[in-house]
Amino acid sequence: MYKVSLVLSALLLLSGCGENKEHKSTAATQETPAQVEKTAPQEHKTQEVSKSASAKASAKPLEDIKMTTAPTPTPAKRVTQAKEEATQKVTQAKEEVTQKATQAKEEVAQKVTQVKEETAKAVEATAQKIDAAKLYVACAGCHGGKGEKKALGKSELIGGWSKDKTVTALEGYKAGTRNVHGMGAVMKGQASKLSKEQIEALGEYISKMQ
Repeated sequence: MYKVSLVLSALLLLSGCGENKEHKSTAATQETPAQVEKTAPQEHKTQEVSKSASAKASAKPLEDIKMTTAPTPTPAKRVTQAKEEATQKVTQAKEEVTQKATQAKEEVAQKVTQVKEETAKAVEATAQKIDAAKLYVACAGCHGGKGEKKALGKSELIGGWSKDKTVTALEGYKAGTRNVHGMGAVMKGQASKLSKEQIEALGEYISKMQ
């Protein structure tokens, strides 16, 4: 009997220990409502972060695809672009050539004007040294001492003509292109003997006749 009681006591002790262990393990695994509330937002935030990361990760390949799938210009577009570029270059070249040509023309015109002015000054200076009164002696026999007569009774009265008019008339007679009142042949013989400077001097002299 004593042995039987010992065995029963041992069984009771073992069964009590097992229940305490099960109670402790159950209590450890169960969470209080406060703990659940604390962990829930953290899990929600973690889920949002993971969703955002996955969205960004999925968006980046789409951007890469868009960049890699950009439409390439067709041969027709390339030809059109090449024509436009060529046209622009030709237009630019034409403008540069036109600008240079205009500039060159202006420079040439300035030089021509300068040469003419210098020549006119030189002729005038030479004409001033010429004794126009002596030259006119050959003219006075037909035109009178002050240009008051009509040469051979046909010519115009030359007294008081402007210098330019006299010079133009004498140069025309000298070149054979002037034949007013049939005086071309006679005046050509006289004017052909005169130099440009002498004609200028006569023109100045006759313009001062009164």
